Amino acid sequence: MHELSLCRMMMDIIYKQFALQTASRVIQVNIEIGRLAAVDLPALRLGFEAVSKDTIADQAIFNIIVIEGQGYCEFCERVLPMQNKFDACQSCGQYGLKVIQGEELQIKSMEVI
Repeated sequence: MHELSLCRMMMDIIYKQFALQTASRVIQVNIEIGRLAAVDLPALRLGFEAVSKDTIADQAIFNIIVIEGQGYCEFCERVLPMQNKFDACQSCGQYGLKVIQGEELQIKSMEVI
């Protein structure tokens, strides 16, 4: 379950950013995840709950913002929505779309008190 490793890395980032603040705890974490990032969202939520327990982010609201996938077809030169990394072009049927959006995974913001 790589989601737990992702949550551990997020907590490392949260700790580093928290150290720059004059606050007592984290109350909200907002992350952006691309639809094509191959992350199981329920597993990520569960992982965050586990790694944040008894930390500065214990009980923090964990918001996930899903970024839709987009790809570029080099055959028909169109930008199209993608649901999966290996989708065919919806316009010409060719495979090999270049992913231009949807693989992101980043902490967008966090709220502290």
